[in-house]
Amino acid sequence: MDKKQGSFLIDFQKVKEERQQYMDHSFLELYESFFDYIEKEANIREKVRAKQIFLHKTNLPKESLQEKTIAPHFEHWFAFDYVTVIGSRLFDIFIREKKGLLSKSMLDISGFMMLMYLEPVRIVHGDKRLITYKKLAGPPDLTFEGESFLFSQTMIEGELAFVRTINVGYREKFIGPPIVIEKPKEGEVMNRLNEVMKQDLPAIRKYLKEHGIDYLRYQKREG
Repeated sequence: MDKKQGSFLIDFQKVKEERQQYMDHSFLELYESFFDYIEKEANIREKVRAKQIFLHKTNLPKESLQEKTIAPHFEHWFAFDYVTVIGSRLFDIFIREKKGLLSKSMLDISGFMMLMYLEPVRIVHGDKRLITYKKLAGPPDLTFEGESFLFSQTMIEGELAFVRTINVGYREKFIGPPIVIEKPKEGEVMNRLNEVMKQDLPAIRKYLKEHGIDYLRYQKREG
């Protein structure tokens, strides 16, 4: 408190940083709890069914599920996009079962996580931590900035990619590995996307939630 003025001087930057640390911690705890839940509770038959659907959608061979570049894509698709035999997604089931054990901040974040989907973007600038990009389904002059979370892949200016993003506190984070499209395949991908983009935004989001992983078949191979 400033004794001469008799008023408090609030350090807003410090408050903002503390809020961000709190939200980051809540998000990490929620993310870890969910994947631990999948490891322990996911039905084996459900996972077998999911693998068959994933391989069909991506046109990948069965052995690719053992590759370190493909396995994380399956794990995140299974966790957030795959629809079970009862018509629900695993993350939705997890929240319904565990909501009484989750903090308010975790429940707030979970609402955004339910809406995540693989979104096509054009990279403006990128490194392994921060990526600047434009959304293909967004205003052409508006840029966004996201930071890597657990997975990092250098994306370069001009590349077409599919990413899952979520706002945590004041920052946007990339969830799971990105799909970076191989340059010679961009024309084919854009032809498909241009038809989708003629729809309204809810229809675009629904399509990408259901079919975003299909574009993994066009992914740029590292090395």
